[in-house]
Amino acid sequence: KLTDLQLRVRQLIDQVEQITKEHNYQR
Repeated sequence: KLTDLQLRVRQLIDQVEQITKEHNYQR
């Protein structure tokens, strides 16, 4: 079972990965 904290961390990680992909795409 996921706790609220784990879910929040997951969302943060997803956001960071998305941002990194966008930055890499711009290069």
